[in-house]
Amino acid sequence: MQVLEFQNEPIDITSLPAIDHNAFHQIEKRHLSKSLTSWGLRFMFFIGIFIGVYLAAKNEIPTYIYIIIASVLLLINLISLFFTLKAHPVKSYQIREKDISYQKGYMFYKLTTIPYNRIQHVEIKQDFIDKMFKLAVIKVYTAGGVASDLAIPGLTLETATQLKEQLTKNIADYEQN
Repeated sequence: MQVLEFQNEPIDITSLPAIDHNAFHQIEKRHLSKSLTSWGLRFMFFIGIFIGVYLAAKNEIPTYIYIIIASVLLLINLISLFFTLKAHPVKSYQIREKDISYQKGYMFYKLTTIPYNRIQHVEIKQDFIDKMFKLAVIKVYTAGGVASDLAIPGLTLETATQLKEQLTKNIADYEQN
């Protein structure tokens, strides 16, 4: 019986392929309008709840408590708005020979890269706000998960469809080789 010797040699990190951050494609500028619309709807929802609670219990809770709660909610929403505006320019994607990458985040940067041999399927999604702005999200799923591992928002439906077709072709080409 032959005994195999375990080997696990280190790799020189300078020889690893680099991601060219200049080759990333920005998502549509309309996505910012979509994000701001979503933010505005959430803000109006919370204001509506706040006003409803105020009217229902205005004699039971002192006015200064409402002012404090309103101030905190306003501050949280303004911070959320700030990060929505600052994070948008970072959102971009890149298709390479062997993988797809997506980067996002202003304060908390995240770069996700998925090689084609890990992709199970790709789908295009549009919610009602996406449809209002004529946008779509492409979702990439890998093995072992129920949720998508990569979602690229802010694409036109045409771009999302072309991207899905290209990814499907790249996956098929990769499986043949």
